[in-house]
Amino acid sequence: MKKKLTNISEKCFLTGEHLEKATSLRFAMSPTREIVPDCYNKLAGRGFWVRPQKRTLQLLARSKKLTTYFGIKVFVDPNICEIVKKLLTMKILKQLSLARKAGLLVIGSDSIKSSFNTGKLCLVISVKGAKNLTLGQNRYNDQVCYSSDLFTKLDFEEAINKKNVQYLGILCKKFKKTIQDDLNKLKDVIDFK
Repeated sequence: MKKKLTNISEKCFLTGEHLEKATSLRFAMSPTREIVPDCYNKLAGRGFWVRPQKRTLQLLARSKKLTTYFGIKVFVDPNICEIVKKLLTMKILKQLSLARKAGLLVIGSDSIKSSFNTGKLCLVISVKGAKNLTLGQNRYNDQVCYSSDLFTKLDFEEAINKKNVQYLGILCKKFKKTIQDDLNKLKDVIDFK
């Protein structure tokens, strides 16, 4: 029986910085002694936590501390930033697909504005280059988070199986929390400013 992982480490393995579950990413050693990201917190074995920032992941690729921690020589792919970016992107897009199947995703600016007016909207995600949506009095409402410039139209098309989508809205606080946490990690990995 797999043991469920809880939030775990209080400090970043490399920097010693205090971490919260929403801002940390677990890494584990694979059977081939490669350090791999555990985006779903389900990989068995000994692992460690870091804040998935670009500079921290670059430090991880060069760290000699891992050999001491695991007691054997381990391998970290020099492209660890790209691997983490790809895995987090895939995880977010799968969550969007799941939200659509559950009926908790609205597609398009008109549907998003309608959901905002009824008070159901929690999160808006737009593609790179899309115009900013104006919701109510201002774009940044206390209850609605807005994220843009992380995905392409093709990403959205593949996730929800619909063409020419620029805006997606999440109608569930649980989906919003999961997706927002991963969006924040993704922004850190790609050095989003």
